[in-house]
Amino acid sequence: MLNNFKDVAERYASVKPLVSQYHTREDDVRPINSRRRKNERIERVNENKYILHDVLPAKNCNSWSISFVKYPPIIWERLDCTGCTSEFQSGDYITVRGSATAGYDTSRYNFLRTYLPRGLSFDNHSQHGKHFLVTALGRSYLPRVERRRWLDLREGEERPDYKLQFYLTSVDNRKVFKLVSFLYDQPKTRVDKEKKAALAQELASFWEWMVSVGFLLHTNDWEYRNQLRQEVLHYKEEHKMHDQGDYGVHFPEKLALQIVKDYNHPLRIHLAYNFLAKNDIKTTDGKGKFRQAYNRWCNTMFRLTYETKVTGE
Repeated sequence: MLNNFKDVAERYASVKPLVSQYHTREDDVRPINSRRRKNERIERVNENKYILHDVLPAKNCNSWSISFVKYPPIIWERLDCTGCTSEFQSGDYITVRGSATAGYDTSRYNFLRTYLPRGLSFDNHSQHGKHFLVTALGRSYLPRVERRRWLDLREGEERPDYKLQFYLTSVDNRKVFKLVSFLYDQPKTRVDKEKKAALAQELASFWEWMVSVGFLLHTNDWEYRNQLRQEVLHYKEEHKMHDQGDYGVHFPEKLALQIVKDYNHPLRIHLAYNFLAKNDIKTTDGKGKFRQAYNRWCNTMFRLTYETKVTGE
């Protein structure tokens, strides 16, 4: 395991660079472990800085991988701050980045789980959609690249560079990683009150209609489910409605709004099925919880919530 700067420097020195029809000696491609996984490599910047990459050098990358090269997952540095006026102390520092794109960078997450040092771990499971770095001193939120900010980048504009830096120090005679960079505040989910108020009458009307017909829907019948799915797909295709996927009985926001505002819409049953397939009205224990589930479903289906911006940038 690469637990400190010395381990990384020694691993780099012990690995011969790959030389092949794809890589020259000057490329200095040095795999961290298996030479078959040459994308997982160590780059020596200078005697006091090493980078652990999860992709090959830029000239060997496709356009998708450029972000992974530019924003590497792990950087190890050794600083000599003797006589410095800065707040940093001499010693080993590690800088960690999470997702490199707005997608689900599974390979990056696996890399972090494998090559982060003992005492510093990556957590992307304890809270849905949120990432953290965990040490003996606590958890630090590590923002992901938001899709909206990724898509809204102007030509030549840099995407946000979310990273956390830790200092390897001693506490009670044990080595621990202490956060020395600023701490990001987690974005919070807020309800768009104006948008929800404007739709309140339609949502209430749909609720009353749905609970009156919900017992008649065969939510456990897969043939019926597939029939509804095909009808939704046909409608979206016929009306040229862009969709991100066709799994299940899925509705784009635009179509969902049309349905809930039109009592006679041909896909009204289909929209009700989308909710009732996951919240069985026939087995519900209490109307209160069932209504709460409907409220959460409305917030998601009609995009009635938004996330505050990441602070600490």
